[in-house]
Amino acid sequence: MEELEIEQTFSKCASFPVFVVALQNYLKASLEAESALYEYAKAKSECEFLETAKKDYDIVYQEEQDALKRRNQAETKFEEEHKELSKNVRSAKRAQKRALSELEILRKKLINEAKEQ
Repeated sequence: MEELEIEQTFSKCASFPVFVVALQNYLKASLEAESALYEYAKAKSECEFLETAKKDYDIVYQEEQDALKRRNQAETKFEEEHKELSKNVRSAKRAQKRALSELEILRKKLINEAKEQ
């Protein structure tokens, strides 16, 4: 019986280093998994930050595009109004010249009529 106990004790002792190695491997794998989880969380956080930054960029970009569109529309409207005003000024100058010519003709007629009387 004593021999059986010695053999069992020896067998337990012999398997102890295997248990220690297995435990070390488990702890090492556990640390690696924890490290991987930390890196994953860090990467996920960075990804969320980049997604938020992209959304902010898209909003600003769209606002800039809208402002550029409004500016182009304002410039186009200004150019059209400027053309119309230039056209009106030219017409007014022609009308003024005609009116001055007519006044000159009337003045000459009046002078001639005054001389005849």
